[in-house]
Amino acid sequence: FFFFFLFFFFFFFQAEDGIRDRSPSRGLGDVYKRQLLNLRHNEISAEGVKAIGKALEVNKMLSKLNLSQNNIGCEGITALSKALKISKAITQLELAQNNIGANGASVLMEILKANTALAELNLDYNRIGVEGAKALGTALKLNKLLVCLSLAMNGIGAEGARGVCEGLRVNRTVRFLNVRSNSIGDAGAKAFIEVIKINERLARLYILFNDISPEGVQLIRSATRRNKLIAIEL
Repeated sequence: FFFFFLFFFFFFFQAEDGIRDRSPSRGLGDVYKRQLLNLRHNEISAEGVKAIGKALEVNKMLSKLNLSQNNIGCEGITALSKALKISKAITQLELAQNNIGANGASVLMEILKANTALAELNLDYNRIGVEGAKALGTALKLNKLLVCLSLAMNGIGAEGARGVCEGLRVNRTVRFLNVRSNSIGDAGAKAFIEVIKINERLARLYILFNDISPEGVQLIRSATRRNKLIAIEL
């Protein structure tokens, strides 16, 4: 019954499905409005995600998917991976509080390396740790489309911060990064300072609540004075 309801909802009850946008088209003519499917906090688990994945494989309309707070774990991320590699429609993906861990982050690394549509990814509070952060840093070296990445409350520490920064030293598309509450300390802050010096695309960095000393905060502020293109929240 659950899977029947999910498919029925997905295909027939999206309010904007098939509604044309009659507002000025900026030269592109009438276009279909973007679609949102919000399944946040629904106890979907990995089995439900498998059904969603099947639908996404043929999806051409849905662009925003929110699966936050569903405890889908690494198994659920793996189920999504095939669909996200196939689908070129999903641009915004919310996966906060899903307990995906480092292994799930490694699966997402492969998605980011292969996916040519995803522009916004929220992985807050997923316990990805150091190894998960390193995996995502590797993906950032190759991904050429992701614009917004949120990794708040993931326990990445200084070593994980260095892994993310390795990717940012190469990446030229990420403009908004949230690493709030990750206990990166002064050592992790130093890695971001080096990124700030050379990355001219990053526009906003959220780095609050990271056990950075007053001296470390001052060093970050000094770096931003040299790179006036970036705004820091610390």
